[in-house]
This record gives sequence, structure tokens and C-alpha cells, in this order.
Amino acid sequence: MGEASALSTAYYFRKYYDRTADGNNNSGLNLILIRYTDVLLMYAEAKAMLNQMNEDVWNKTIKAIRQRAGFTDPAALNYANYAAIGNTAMINLLRRARALGAETHLVLSPAGVLNAHHELGLARDALEREADVAYAPGDIGACVASGSFPTAAMIIAPCSMRTLAAVAHGLSDNLMSRAADVTLKERRRLILMVRETPLNLAHLRNMTAVTEMGGIVFPPLPALYLKPKTIDEMVAETVERVLELAQLPGATPQAWMGLRPNAPAST
Repeated sequence: MGEASALSTAYYFRKYYDRTADGNNNSGLNLILIRYTDVLLMYAEAKAMLNQMNEDVWNKTIKAIRQRAGFTDPAALNYANYAAIGNTAMINLLRRARALGAETHLVLSPAGVLNAHHELGLARDALEREADVAYAPGDIGACVASGSFPTAAMIIAPCSMRTLAAVAHGLSDNLMSRAADVTLKERRRLILMVRETPLNLAHLRNMTAVTEMGGIVFPPLPALYLKPKTIDEMVAETVERVLELAQLPGATPQAWMGLRPNAPAST
């Protein structure tokens, strides 16, 4: 094998092949069984799964590996391009829920896939890999379509006005709205992270109807009063609040302690 078939990342034969060995493959060098690149990749993956990926971790792991491999395109090197993916509520919710030990089931609507592709450049299969189980929206025979299948909660993120209307009127015309209907009838937590502004009267009436049925309408508004320093922090806080509403053990939203948290109680 020549140099042309060897990668600068040391994958392929260079991981186990000593170019200085003699014709009988005798070498005085130790074989590299675990490369530093592997360690960095595993560390980066663990940080991502724990929802702890930030620019510092990115620069020390993924960026360093890609630069060594000869990447020069800013789209591949800059953390901001990763954050555009990590900062979506749906993906962060899935990652954080799994990190807390929850089994996640995902239903992706065609509009959801279209939005993810347009905004993030992600295809359906990439999104589905973030969940333990994924279903097509037309799979009305899936387990989550029945109240006999035990679930703790359901979160629709983001929730379009079309899905909101379907839930509000009990249409159950696809697996997402059917699963939401089941969640309501079984008196389980249903959280709709609605994505629309401004709102018309139909939107407001549908939100009222869902609320009256026991659902929770949760627009993903940032908690600016907590003074987040980055977009990552804003999204992470929203995710923690939603998961706490879903009653997932281990969710840790930041509590507001008041403008004067250490002031003595008034008499």
C-alpha cells in the first residue's frame, strides 16, 4: 500500500501498520490500539448526549480532529454550525431525555422533516437516530396509538398550528394527533411547544380548548430574567423546564430566587 491510500487521520492500515518494518513485518514498535482521536470522539459524543457540548469542548475535540485531517471549510470547523443543530428544541429534548434514562418515541410529520431539512440540513434518518424508537406519521397501528401502552408524557416540539388544531378538535387523523388524543384521554401530560406569531382568533381558541382538556401550551420563550450568556443556555433552560413539566426525574431547571434572594423576610 502506498501513501496515497493512507489518511492523515490514521484510519485504514496506518492504525496497525509500521512503515519501517522489514520484509517479514518485524517491528520494534508498539501497535496503537487506542488512538487519541478515538478518545476525543468518545468524549465529544458523551458531552453531546449529556447536553453539555459547548464551544470550548467543540474546539478541543471535533474542530481539532477536523483541522488535523485537513478541513478548512468554516462550515465544518465552526461551533456555530453545530449549535444550529443542537439548539433545536426537538433534538435537545430527545438527547436530554435519553441522558436522564427515559425511553423516547418519536413521530416526525412531513412538515417537521421539511423544516429540519430547510433549517438544519438534516434528513429524516438523522433525526430518527436521536430517539430510541421512531414511527412514520401514517403508522396508526403503532404502540403509542393505544392507551394501553404506558407512557409518562408527550411533547410536541415544535407544534404547528395545524397540529394544534387537530389536537384541539380530536381529529386523530395521523399518529401524532392520535397519540396526543390518547395522552389526553389517559390523563397524562401533553405539552405543546407552539411555534407561531402573531396569533389569530382560531389559534387562541384552539389553545384554550387544549388547555381545558388538560394539555399544557408552552411557547418556547427564553427565560431572559435568568440572564443567559449564550443561546445554548437559553435553549438548555427551556428544555429543562419542559422536561420538568413532563415530570421526568432528574430535570433541573434553574429556579428564580427573586430580585433580592438573600433579603430577610418582610414582617
